[in-house]
Order: sequence, then C-alpha cells, then structure tokens
Amino acid sequence: MIFEYINRGFLVFGSLSIIVIFFAMMYVSGKAKSENRKPKTPIIGFIIIASIATVLILDGITTKEMIDKNIVFFQKGHELQCSTISTSYLVSKDEGWRLHKEDFTKNSILLDAKNCDRE
Repeated sequence: MIFEYINRGFLVFGSLSIIVIFFAMMYVSGKAKSENRKPKTPIIGFIIIASIATVLILDGITTKEMIDKNIVFFQKGHELQCSTISTSYLVSKDEGWRLHKEDFTKNSILLDAKNCDRE
C-alpha cells in the first residue's frame, strides 16, 4: 500500500489538517442551518482536502519510485551513500552489504533504502 511510503510526520500533519478542515466545514454548515439559511457548500474546504490528499499520495509514489531505483542501482553493483541521523555509510555489494526486503543490511546495521543517494 502506498501509505507505508509516505513520510509519517507529513502523513500525521496532513491527516490532522483534513480533520480540522472537515470539522470547520461541518461547523459552518451547522451555523447556516441554525440561522435558517441554505448552507453553502464550502468548496474551498473540499479543494484544500483534495489538495492535501493528492500531495500525500504523490509523496508516497515518489518515495516508492526512489526506493525501487536505489535497489536496482544497488543490484547492478553500484555504490550508494546511505545516511542515518548520526552517520553515513557507503553501501555496495563489494563492501558486503545485502538487500533485505527494501533495506540494506550488513552485520547488525539495517539502513532504509529511502535514505540513500546514488553517487
């Protein structure tokens, strides 16, 4: 599923934004009904929600494509530079790295393929 590739912080922020906008739209609609006027469809709210959802999905798609390209690059024997918070590693088959699902592993180190750059 594409949502597993979306940046988690971005996913949480986008989801909370959609929820807040949805409740704001409900409030505006309820207020209009209580004032006995026809509720206007808050089209801007729908546009913002659709935009956030589109950006989230596109982020997941581009991340998945980047992971796939990094894996193919690695399998062809090229070197990748993968980073963690504290350090950086040169990852290649020649250095003893292996592919484990969508991660690179060596000894007890497991690096996420999305945190790698092709040189």
